[in-house]
Amino acid sequence: MASIEDPQTVAPVEQEWSLGYSMVSGSVPLARIHARRTLTLWRWGGDVEDAVLILSELVANAVRHASKPDALVGVRLALEDRTLLIDVSDPMPAFPGFGSIVAPSPDQASGRGICLARALGARVGWFLNADGSSKTVRAELLAPDGAAMQCTHWRRVPLDLSREAREKSAATYVDRAVQCQLFAHSEGEHFGLLADSGAYGTALWLRWHGTDEARLVVLPDCPVAAQGPDGEGCCLFADHTEQHTWEDSLEEISCTS
Repeated sequence: MASIEDPQTVAPVEQEWSLGYSMVSGSVPLARIHARRTLTLWRWGGDVEDAVLILSELVANAVRHASKPDALVGVRLALEDRTLLIDVSDPMPAFPGFGSIVAPSPDQASGRGICLARALGARVGWFLNADGSSKTVRAELLAPDGAAMQCTHWRRVPLDLSREAREKSAATYVDRAVQCQLFAHSEGEHFGLLADSGAYGTALWLRWHGTDEARLVVLPDCPVAAQGPDGEGCCLFADHTEQHTWEDSLEEISCTS
């Protein structure tokens, strides 16, 4: 077995997301979309596209080599400080030949997943799950020092504002607490995303400053997207003064520029 820590022995996670997918090839692009959206919302400071590519390769490996009837491939993303954990679980309790994996030849159409993950700087290993009948392949990616990270401030959503948010949106459930979606900052107001509002291109946000009373506000979506035909959209609101969620730099800009 590869030398990698069991999930029961690692430090508490700061962020976590998981989902199960059918063991079909169509699950690969779907997992890729979900991972990119999750890491963008988390403001993870590493290379999101590298992380998405690694996850995509690991999911494809599971679908190709560990498929069983009615089984699911489990995907989990978690943050421990600056380290991103990419876990892909499948119903096979072993990983034959893991310790002897070498880069495939140029004419091979498969077998690149683990090698690609390592080439992108990930530490890759696997462990047997607690049920003894399945395993998890884990890739660990470290964000560089000084990378922009999401604000760590949280705020409990008052019951009256939670009720109001449900009434003003199509959401049947609103989180009991939200995290500020801006990049890390020590001063100023915090904004936690609650739900899409009933009007197109707007969302409901919880707005607070320190221990002051929180308010429910409806804000228009940020209209600025990354360059290119498939450019990522910004997940914040118009006129924010932090960097856009798809940016890697720390330059302060405004959505109105």
